[in-house]
This record gives sequence, structure tokens and C-alpha cells, in this order.
Amino acid sequence: MLELLENMNAQVGLTSPWWIGVDVCHLNLHKTFCIPHGGGRPEMGPIGVKKHLAPYLPSHPVVATRGIPAPEQRLTYAYSIAILNANYMAKRLESHYPILFRGVSGTVSNEFIVDLRPLKAELDRFCDALISIRQEIAEIEKGTVNINNNVIKGAPHPPQLLMADRWTKPYSREYAAYPTTWLRAAKFWPTTCRVDNVYGDRNPLATT
Repeated sequence: MLELLENMNAQVGLTSPWWIGVDVCHLNLHKTFCIPHGGGRPEMGPIGVKKHLAPYLPSHPVVATRGIPAPEQRLTYAYSIAILNANYMAKRLESHYPILFRGVSGTVSNEFIVDLRPLKAELDRFCDALISIRQEIAEIEKGTVNINNNVIKGAPHPPQLLMADRWTKPYSREYAAYPTTWLRAAKFWPTTCRVDNVYGDRNPLATT
């Protein structure tokens, strides 16, 4: 089995690639061993293998350096704190964001995933609205619709206008109410009255 470790914090001193049956392990150094990015991009790092694969490794020797490794127990402590930090953050955020891929105990490893798909869906709806408006502008530019009587000129379309007995627009009530398909399930009717800013500026109302 092959294991590519972007971050080994969840294993150091607690388990090991060997213990879980890994034959080949590639370690990225920039997280677990705290080195800067660079020297071949973040993917640089040693490759460890079990004894039966050692004869197939390149013959370049490993040269000893003067670096002083941290004691094993200190590494285990540091990575345990990393796991604790991740679970603390996940707990703080869980009532505000969905947290994906928890373990059977409800905890996370040294990292966790926040589900932002609902936010992306809202951004997609916003983009769809902008695209729809641009297409309506293009129809005016091409002369397909009346320059003075079109869905952009007529917007917004409040309920009292859409439900009135008389409809004089060259486009349908349906299109005025639901210019995009998703609005059928989530239509929001904003108020269309205008705020009297001048009156508010001249008549401030203090609140406590």
C-alpha cells in the first residue's frame, strides 16, 4: 500500500505508516517538519519504504547533518496539540457551518473540512442573475425587444403589479416574476418603496 502524507501530524507518536500496513510512504516536509516551502515545491520530501523494497531504492547515500532533531516525546506533544486545536475549531464552528467527515467518536483529525457548498450555491444564483440580466441587455442592444418597454425598464415587478387585472407589458407575467428557474422555489419579494433619506437626515431619532 502507498501513502502520500501531506501532513503527518495525526500520526506522529500515535501510529505509523508501518503500523497501518503501508509499504511506501512519501512525506511532505513543509508541514510536519516545519520547513519553508521551496526546493522543488511543497511536494519535496523523503520516501520511506519497508525492508523488502529497500533494494529498489536509488543508490544515493543519506548524509548525516548537524541538525538536532526534537525529542520524540516533544514531537508527539506538538502534534497532539495540533489535533486538539483542530477539534477546538471544529467545535466552535459546528453550529455555524457543517463539518464534514468526522470520526465515529464525532471528532476530527489534525485538519477538518468546512462545507461551504451552500455559500457557493448562493454565489452561483447571484452569477446566474447577473448573466440573465446581461442577456436581457443584449436583447435591447440587438433590437429584439422594445428599448422603452422591456423587462429591465419594467423592473421591479411587485406582487400588486403582477396580480393586477390589466397587464400591458410585451413580456409575460411569468417571466416578470420568475426570470430564472430557481426563483420558483425561493422567490423573495423585496419592498419597492423608497426611503426618504432627506427626511431622515433632517429629523434624526436618537435611540438607546
